[in-house]
Amino acid sequence: MNTYGHKPEPTSERQEVPKLTLALNRASYPEIDTEVEKFMKNLQDRRLISRLSGSQLRKIHEQVTKIRRLYIEAQIRNQSDKLEKCKMELVRLKYLLAYQKARLSKKEEEEVFGILSECFRNAVEVIIGNIKNTRVADELIEKLYITSEAMIAYHKYYGGGD
Repeated sequence: MNTYGHKPEPTSERQEVPKLTLALNRASYPEIDTEVEKFMKNLQDRRLISRLSGSQLRKIHEQVTKIRRLYIEAQIRNQSDKLEKCKMELVRLKYLLAYQKARLSKKEEEEVFGILSECFRNAVEVIIGNIKNTRVADELIEKLYITSEAMIAYHKYYGGGD
């Protein structure tokens, strides 16, 4: 209560969104795990974890799983058409990320998802640029898969909803 007998208005202090500094082409598997966990923990600490939905993360992971499967099939069967399909699905992931981000209504939601989206979009660009280099593409696609899987797990672990 202030001196006039009124309750002060609650302040809606805007929480700063933590950064995700993860370059899949340079990160090791333990670094991926550490960075994703730290990002989700920071979201929880800033009470922003609820701004990211589990269904958004699962949609991303579903697309990444499809890309990984197509890539493995292309390598096993040595089929260039599967490799082209994999490239197409990588491009599709980029515009699906843009669409999901555009659907968000709150500024904080858009910022949180935007950071994840940027991480995935950068990884997709690197993978597309190296898709014919089997050794590099193998590692990058696996890291993309591990990253999306870790995001779902740590999101749930730190209290993220649906």
